[in-house]
Amino acid sequence: TRLLCLENTRSGKVLPLDYLARTREFTREHDLGLHLDGARVFNAAVKQNVNVQEITRHVDTVSFCLSKGLGAPVGSLLCGSAELVRKARRWRKVLGGGMRQAGVFAAAGQVALEQNVARLAVDHANAARLAEGLMEAGGLVIDADTVQTNMVFAHVAPDRLRPFVDFMHERGVHLSERNPLRLVTHLDVSAGDIEQVGVLDRLVRGTQSSHEHINNGPLSFGMTIKDREEVVPTEADCLGVFDRGSRGRTRVIVEQ
Repeated sequence: TRLLCLENTRSGKVLPLDYLARTREFTREHDLGLHLDGARVFNAAVKQNVNVQEITRHVDTVSFCLSKGLGAPVGSLLCGSAELVRKARRWRKVLGGGMRQAGVFAAAGQVALEQNVARLAVDHANAARLAEGLMEAGGLVIDADTVQTNMVFAHVAPDRLRPFVDFMHERGVHLSERNPLRLVTHLDVSAGDIEQVGVLDRLVRGTQSSHEHINNGPLSFGMTIKDREEVVPTEADCLGVFDRGSRGRTRVIVEQ
């Protein structure tokens, strides 16, 4: 074993700073490298109210996404020593990586880093409100303590999952048929969208057919689409469209 890898955030939960410090000491004692999969590391920094360097100073290398919560259309970065980055670039080329005219993507990434970090706190607040609204509606099981950043995990009774997904799909909210449901807030989901969380619940309560459709229990999940052409996503679209927030597509989708 030469390398220990951590992920921060993990399922939306943040690694404590003292845990990172203890892990750094452990890797030094055992002559191990320490890599951080920081796809959403800026979410962790905002949640802990620290500069991201307070997290990354404990590791040898870190990778993070410019897409997802930061909102760039595409892109990830690997950070480390100059020597490591030189080797990484070589291996990227050996494996067929590389792209021409990449400055267009770099410009979007620069905007993401300069303008979209602090606003991640809004996504966190929206996720907390989403979890609260779903728990108030009933029919879903959510551990509120796990809603630390921009992810909400909602458990649905197995026999109600398919009817629930169908019910939501018919109303323009596309969910992957997985349990628990993973719902991710991002810059294209506003506080006003979150407040729509009770709309479908009232619809379910108000129509007998809807009650029958979801097995006689009110399940609600709002954020309806208004004045938008519905686009049913493909499997490829599902991989991160929720975080990227592609304009003109559905406002809400659960990542696969």
